[in-house]
Amino acid sequence: MNHLDFRPRDRVRRVNGGRRASTILATVLLGVALAVPASASRSSKQPAPGVDVVVHTCYHDLGSTINTPLYAFCRGLQAVAASVGAICRTPLRDLPSKGAADSCALVDGRKVSEKQVEKYRHSWVHHALLLQRRLDARSPLYEAQFAGSHNTFNASSYFVPANGKPVDYYPTLTNQDPNQVFSIADQLRLDIRGIEIDLHWVLSLYGSVSTGGYWVDVCHGDSQSLPLGGPTVHVGCSIDRSFQSALLEVRHWLAHHKRQFLLIYLENQLDNNAKAHAVAASLIRQHLGRLVYQPRGHLPSGTCDSMPYSTSRRQMMRHGARVLLVGNCGPGAWNRWVFTRGDQWNEGGDPTTYGRKDCAADTAARESHSEFRRMFEESPFLEAVLSASQTFTPAVTRRAVHCGVNLTGWDQLTPNDGRLRAFVWSWSPHQPLRRGHCAVQGKHGRFRVADCATRHPFACVDGHLDWHVTSAAGFAWQGARICREEIPGSTYGVPPNGLRDRQLQQAKPHPHLRVWLDYANGQHGWSPHPARRYLHQ
Repeated sequence: MNHLDFRPRDRVRRVNGGRRASTILATVLLGVALAVPASASRSSKQPAPGVDVVVHTCYHDLGSTINTPLYAFCRGLQAVAASVGAICRTPLRDLPSKGAADSCALVDGRKVSEKQVEKYRHSWVHHALLLQRRLDARSPLYEAQFAGSHNTFNASSYFVPANGKPVDYYPTLTNQDPNQVFSIADQLRLDIRGIEIDLHWVLSLYGSVSTGGYWVDVCHGDSQSLPLGGPTVHVGCSIDRSFQSALLEVRHWLAHHKRQFLLIYLENQLDNNAKAHAVAASLIRQHLGRLVYQPRGHLPSGTCDSMPYSTSRRQMMRHGARVLLVGNCGPGAWNRWVFTRGDQWNEGGDPTTYGRKDCAADTAARESHSEFRRMFEESPFLEAVLSASQTFTPAVTRRAVHCGVNLTGWDQLTPNDGRLRAFVWSWSPHQPLRRGHCAVQGKHGRFRVADCATRHPFACVDGHLDWHVTSAAGFAWQGARICREEIPGSTYGVPPNGLRDRQLQQAKPHPHLRVWLDYANGQHGWSPHPARRYLHQ
């Protein structure tokens, strides 16, 4: 890819908003009022008209630019539709039909059901992301890219307690204004590997006499201290899920996915309370235990190791670890399990306005390994109205991946989400083919299967992570020798992430040239730096 498209989002015409806004709002409220009962009786063969159509109309007619009151109105409208869609789906999830909740697409235009997840699991996008994750497994975290969701736990997918389901899978104040529509486990099934869980020390159903009725719950709230030394309140939290419930969900998924690794960001709103951190650390030890990559040594209370940015997932997994926990530091045993993010962690900026300058800054930070970049959006109603411009689209995802952003923070993830497809920077659509053992980078920086016995130039990378293309062409298995001879100090390589893939594409003398990659289909499937014998098959 020789250039990225940084053209601003399409501008739509500005109109007087008063009467038009009132008309749209009335239409949406009427649609919402009719949506839930209509969805239960609607024939599956009939196309749902969708309140989402009204939302798109709002954007077209009112959203002349971002960060305006009218644009905020449309974002709020979209959030309301999502929340009502969540209310619609909750009672339908217990029905025998896996697709029953799809009828709630009448409310927000989204099909959200187990049927859709299963369909995704058989898609090209899922297969491509599965292969892509192997490419940066040996790279330090500075070079790694995680498909991540924002406020992963704040989902509307949990059931009303019935049929033996856990007692804390129920609608709450926050998850009915959700960031997500699928559970943590289902988001992991949708190839999310970076998740976020917000921890609060609040009066809880799970509290005990020894904790004064408090417990570590997960909640999309805000910790605030009252004036004049008053107690801390957690605005937005009500009767929420327990931390152990979220950990059990993660542990169960890991037990069925032995080779997967998760980055878990714990937003620590435990108020520096020693008891709260002791409970949280105990729950981590009990439910994740040896699966966690732990900080080394015994640090003083309140002192935490920085996130191991120079370590790779492969190195951590060699220690038996499958989870890396990062977050704010805290007292007590918390520092035995959780790394602090440190100064290198950067999550500033707005995805809606992500442009050329942002890309240049992120590229420079990856080159110097000075930052680990996270970028996220906000979709619940209050955030949508107050921070209306924070939207993370497929186009922004594509740019961010090729500029080196390490961790996305998507809201409202669905199985047919275009952002998942946009996160694929490696394989061309519907590749790799079943036949063939070797891979080339072709046009647009995409990988394709090729006959190992054809002649192409080679992709080489030097000690500064600069990419080169040889002038000499040869067979796939000759790459190590030709790179070494033609570009001293370099090795035969394959890009580990979207940024390095773009840089290799830019190193080619012309964009359509095919170059060999050190990447082949061997005994354990497609792997970078394969044994040479697989290249001769």
